Amino acid sequence: QKAIVMAQICLYVAVLTPYLSDRILGLRGLEIGFFGWALALAGPAGCFILSESCKLISAYQAKKHQDSLSMADTPPAAAPIKVVGSKNVKMAAPVPVQPVKKRWFQCCMGGIF
Repeated sequence: QKAIVMAQICLYVAVLTPYLSDRILGLRGLEIGFFGWALALAGPAGCFILSESCKLISAYQAKKHQDSLSMADTPPAAAPIKVVGSKNVKMAAPVPVQPVKKRWFQCCMGGIF
C-alpha cells in the first residue's frame, strides 16, 4: 500500500510539474480531462483491490495447508493394552488424541483466519 501511494505521488509530480512534464517528459497532464484523471485514479484502486483479494486467497490456502499438516502430524490412536496377571483379562480403552492446531500464520487482516 505504501508503494501504491508513492507511485501516485511520483505520477502527480511528473505530470503536474510545469517544466518537467511538458519539456522533458513531453506530457500534457492538464489536458487529459475528466476521463483521463478517472483512469489515473482507477488504476491504483484496482491494484489495491486485487492485492488485498490475493492476500485473502493466500491466507485461506495457508490455513488449509496448516490444517492438513496438523492432521498429518497426529499419531495414530494407541492400541488397546492387554493387562495380564489376573484371572480376568481386561482391555484398557485407548486414549483419544486431539489434533493440535498450529496458528503460526497471521493474516494481514488482524488474524481473522
